[in-house]
Amino acid sequence: MARPAENNTPTIILTRPQQASQQTMNDLATLVPQDAIRISPLLSIEPTGVDVELAEGENVIFTSRNAVEHVPAQSRIAWCVGDATAKAATQKGWHAISAGGDAETLFQRITTTPNPGSLMHLRGEVATGNLAQRLIDANIQTRDVVVYRQIPKDMTAEAGKLLSGGNPVILPLYSPNTARHLCAQGPFRAPLVLVAISKAVEKELLSLPRVTCIVSDAATGASMLNAIKLAWDLSCRIEHRPNLA
Repeated sequence: MARPAENNTPTIILTRPQQASQQTMNDLATLVPQDAIRISPLLSIEPTGVDVELAEGENVIFTSRNAVEHVPAQSRIAWCVGDATAKAATQKGWHAISAGGDAETLFQRITTTPNPGSLMHLRGEVATGNLAQRLIDANIQTRDVVVYRQIPKDMTAEAGKLLSGGNPVILPLYSPNTARHLCAQGPFRAPLVLVAISKAVEKELLSLPRVTCIVSDAATGASMLNAIKLAWDLSCRIEHRPNLA
C-alpha cells in the first residue's frame, strides 16, 4: 500500500480515466517517486454502442485514443490528433497519420491534402472545436459519430483528503471537461500546482486558487511528462502554507 503524504511531501493526483492514468503513472516511473502518485479519475469512458459503418472510400479522424479503442479497425487512413492516438490506431491496423498533438494542425493538414475524400470523425460525446463542421465548411464531406461518453466521477476519498490538507498537490489536467469537473468539486485547501495540457485547459482553471499553473509546451504526452516533472521540482520547494490565490 502506498504511504500517505506526510511532512511537506507533494502528491501528484492523476485525474484522467483509469487506463490513461495508469499509463501516465508508468511513464512517470523514472521522473518522480511512484509512492507520491495517486489515481483519482474524474471521468469514466463508456461506449455508446453505435455501429460504425464506413462508406466506400471513407476514412476516419481520431481526436482521442478513447475513440480508437471503441471502434473496430479497418485498413483505412486514420487522421490522428497526436502521436499517442496514432500509435494506438496503428496497433489496431489503421494507416495512421499524426498531427503532432494539435487539433488546429490536424485541421490544416487535412484541408491542405489534395483530394482527402470523405471522412468520419469518431469522437466522444463532449468535444471542442467543432472539427466536422469546420471541414464541411472547407468543402470536405465529413460525418460526426459519437462512439463514447465521458461520465463525470467524484474524486476518491483519499484525493479529497489530500486536497483538504496542507501539503502541495500537483494536478495534471488533460481536457477542459476534466478541468471544469475538478473546479466544481472545490474549493481546496492544499497548495495547488496545476499542470494544463493547453491554454484551453488553463482557461477553465482560472477560478481555482493555486500556487501556479504550468502550461505544457505542446499538447503531447511527452511534453506533459516534462511539465509534471517541473511541477514536482517546484512543489518540493513549497513551504507548508495555505493555498495562494
